[in-house]
Amino acid sequence: MFIVNTYSVAVLFCIVTMLCWGSWANTQKLAGKTLRFELFYWDYVIGMANSYIYGVLEDEQHNFWMSTNMGLCFFNRRDNTFQNYTAKDGLQSNEFNTQAFYKGPSGTIYFGGIKGFNWFNPKTIKTTATTNPGVAITAINIDDKAYVKNEAFAKNKTLSLPYDQNNLSFQFAALDFTKPQANKVKFILENWDKKWVTSVDKNVRYTHLLPGNYLLKVKAANSDGVWSTEERLTIIVNAPFWKKTWFYIACGISFLAGIIYITYIVSQQKIKKRIRQLEKQHAIDAERNRISRDMHDEIGSGLTHIALLSELIQTQQKTDVAIKTDLGSISVAARKLVESMSEIIWALNPQNDSLENLLSYLREQMQQHFEPFELSLKIVFPDDVPPVKLSNEQRRNLYLVTKEALNNVMKHSRAQIVNLVLEIEMNQLIFRVCDDGVGLPDTVSRPTGNGLKNMRKRMEDIGGTIEWIRQKKGVKVVYTLKFDN
Repeated sequence: MFIVNTYSVAVLFCIVTMLCWGSWANTQKLAGKTLRFELFYWDYVIGMANSYIYGVLEDEQHNFWMSTNMGLCFFNRRDNTFQNYTAKDGLQSNEFNTQAFYKGPSGTIYFGGIKGFNWFNPKTIKTTATTNPGVAITAINIDDKAYVKNEAFAKNKTLSLPYDQNNLSFQFAALDFTKPQANKVKFILENWDKKWVTSVDKNVRYTHLLPGNYLLKVKAANSDGVWSTEERLTIIVNAPFWKKTWFYIACGISFLAGIIYITYIVSQQKIKKRIRQLEKQHAIDAERNRISRDMHDEIGSGLTHIALLSELIQTQQKTDVAIKTDLGSISVAARKLVESMSEIIWALNPQNDSLENLLSYLREQMQQHFEPFELSLKIVFPDDVPPVKLSNEQRRNLYLVTKEALNNVMKHSRAQIVNLVLEIEMNQLIFRVCDDGVGLPDTVSRPTGNGLKNMRKRMEDIGGTIEWIRQKKGVKVVYTLKFDN
């Protein structure tokens, strides 16, 4: 397109002289047009490769050719467009010299530069492009590994990636082979780049893309500066699951559920604590009532009996024998009263809350009680007693039921031998009182006496059971109580 020559010094001197003369002549010829050129220059300078102009020549079609610091610039006055030419188009260099320009009689234009000079006839230069170039994304690398395009990619032009594969590189190609070395591309990644970027080596690399949607736009230009249509590629970097909406919603629901659950647990604990307090208070009240009842029934009646006997001795005139008899009655009542008080105190002592203490107390008291009589008492308790805790009421009721059962044998059975046995099976205490006496009358189908009713009531109060079983000889009383480990 352009011709470059570097002859001998003499020839170069003649040519430079000619160019200088032509420059002066053309300057005079264009003097009247300078102002007009400057006006359109500031309107269209954005289309020039460089704004520093060394020389301006007008061709036969009244278009302008300008030498600049970035090659030659052609301005088409008919459609007001610029076209730039560089060393890639055949120029001696992109930089020209001041006042080194000339237009010959034949219309040939000369421009002198730092590495020689160029001459050309504008009629022979094609200054407008007839076709647009193409552009293509020729290669994609993800984390430095080649991405193989498939039919879905070709159809949708979409690249969907996980959050940890966010290092991408692209290679582009301008599909114009007139002057491949003069082709160029520019691109922009929307939502990442702030402006279009022109690439010389036609490739780009993006690292650590944040989760989101991006649009890659690429355009190519041929040597004539004609730009292609945009090639677009949608890139989706998916967020990790802990940054997705459903995960936030799930966390929110879990958080609310946790708060509700904790609130429920705390409220339940408060309710249970309050129930325990009420149960404890109820137990205390029940224990107070029981103690009050025992004091009234046992001690109160005993003291009343002693008081009445004492008054009779004082008010009635009796013989010494009668007085001794009354004093003996007072002594018996006093002993019973002391015994009852001892039992109450033993039941109230928290150190006696174990099954082992109950059995020791039963063995001691029952043997002392039966020792003066001819009735033989055999006590069979387990050698290994589990560490079972019993409440005051449980200990006292079991003791009184056992005492009442043995007293009934002594008073009514006419037995020679009575056995007190304890078996422990499946978290259950099983007491048995067996005698070899006359047994219950045949007319009695169910125990109805006050003593037997009291025994049944005492076992029911502590959650136990009691039954009387007829045998060939005597009666067997079985009363049971379940306990917790």
